[in-house]
Amino acid sequence: MVNGDTVTVARGNYEAGSFDPQSSGSSMFRLIGLYGNIMCVDDALSCVLNGSGTRTAMYLYGTSGGLLVLRGLVFANGYREYGGGLSIQIGVQVTLVVCSFQQNQGTIKGGGIEVSPSSNLVDLYGVSFSGNTSPNGPDIHVNSGTVTIHSTCSAGEN
Repeated sequence: MVNGDTVTVARGNYEAGSFDPQSSGSSMFRLIGLYGNIMCVDDALSCVLNGSGTRTAMYLYGTSGGLLVLRGLVFANGYREYGGGLSIQIGVQVTLVVCSFQQNQGTIKGGGIEVSPSSNLVDLYGVSFSGNTSPNGPDIHVNSGTVTIHSTCSAGEN
């Protein structure tokens, strides 16, 4: 993905492979310094990023001052200390539209989403949570940063 691009994900259940501690680590997808759009082909929640109980579905670190939009994705069965479904780190601007977080586990913080540390801006439109667990924030844990939950999906209408 090049900054500013749109990536369209086909319907399907995308599962993490077996965990190899010698590999790139505890994330299915690591986006570092990237912005643009990653969206399911439809808004029917038919694109599942499945951590298979071994890793977080997505790890975000910085968006180079641009906005990253995630749309129509399911973050499921993720597992990580911080952010079982989605781990949002330094300098991220992200908008989630019609996404779902299901059965994710954060062993320390943020079963569904962990937002840490500061300078993160997170907007949620039509995002749902189900069955996520963590001792600190089963669905969302905000260590620092700004998370806004919008009551309408108007941002996703574009």
